[in-house]
Amino acid sequence: MAAITEEIEAWQATYDVETWEELEQSLADGDLASDGLRERRDVIRSWEENQEDRRLIKHALALYSDVEAAREQMIDVADRDRN
Repeated sequence: MAAITEEIEAWQATYDVETWEELEQSLADGDLASDGLRERRDVIRSWEENQEDRRLIKHALALYSDVEAAREQMIDVADRDRN
């Protein structure tokens, strides 16, 4: 998660934007050469992928937390049954 955040923050600073959508809007600037356009498109794609990865990681962590809580409940119940 930290690596994803750092990469996004670097893009925000490099392109002076807050979101990939703002970066996408900058593609309309007539001042950009084809290399600049290609680079920004690549960054936009990576940025979107990073956001999806972040969403999936958060979801996986939430599921793991739920499984751990259920496991601990099962252990508590089993311990009570033994006593």
